[in-house]
Amino acid sequence: NSPVITPVLCGSSGINAEYGGCELDFTLSCLWCRKQERRRTSKGTDKMKALGVMLVIVFAVQALGADFSEYLPSPGGLVHKTCINILPDDLIEIKKGENDDHYIITEKGEIRVPACKHKKVVPRQSGWVTWAMYSHKEAISSTQSTWTVPDMPEVNHNQTIFFWNGLEPVSQMAVLQPVLQFGLSAGGGGYYWAIASWYVDDSGHVFVTKLLAASPGEIILGTLVQMNNGTWNVTGKNINSGEHVSLFYNNPHQDYVHAYQVLEQYNVNRCAMYPPNGSITFSDISVFSQNKKVTPKWVSKRQDLLCKENTKVLNETTVEIVY
Repeated sequence: NSPVITPVLCGSSGINAEYGGCELDFTLSCLWCRKQERRRTSKGTDKMKALGVMLVIVFAVQALGADFSEYLPSPGGLVHKTCINILPDDLIEIKKGENDDHYIITEKGEIRVPACKHKKVVPRQSGWVTWAMYSHKEAISSTQSTWTVPDMPEVNHNQTIFFWNGLEPVSQMAVLQPVLQFGLSAGGGGYYWAIASWYVDDSGHVFVTKLLAASPGEIILGTLVQMNNGTWNVTGKNINSGEHVSLFYNNPHQDYVHAYQVLEQYNVNRCAMYPPNGSITFSDISVFSQNKKVTPKWVSKRQDLLCKENTKVLNETTVEIVY
């Protein structure tokens, strides 16, 4: 069953009493709301006004008329269940059509997928906690990273955690990504680690492969390669077992220029809900443009933090995310 998503005041649960923060589980992150309030408080606005701003945010989201129990987290935002497309095993490719239509092309034929009627209700990066980003001046033709599946979180309380490498186009309105997840997502899941390959865009389209379970200590290889026909092959592979999940996406009108290594989470409200390892390392990173290797200059970024999460760029091939 899908979790019931209700607005909760962080301050009422002791999470952020100092700033009177807000938390909309899987909807608006507590971290995002706290960031807004700190900014306003630093300008001399008293805490009651900051709390008033928080309530405006809550009511504005409620005014969208959304039944939040119908939304699930994806590695790209909160999405309505009717927007989710679990891809069949005989997938040939997903092709971008006109007017925001997409087509799932399989060995049996093609399925038209119109733009979803339900738009995402969170800012695009609201779940992004800390990440490394590299923007290339020309189209990227491939990238890859490896990382190790962490231990199980000590506390399981409906949190969803995503670790992924991926690419965005110039517009930054879509993302291709092989993802390691813990918890429930738009692709399924539960109290275990699993890998899947995803395409998510700002029109609400969500395409995801089946989940492939993974165990702590196993090594994940995430690759994104643009083939000669323009189709992207997005693959998450378990190096230990040899199993993999692949998504094929074709949009001839999009150049992908932004590369990422990301920690994204929804509903993590205390540090014990993260894995106990304390960090994850993306290594053996490579980026190619026009099939020529480039030296990425990674820039570390983060939003307002709960557990001192941060990204350390060790070199062009290694990025450590601390949580």
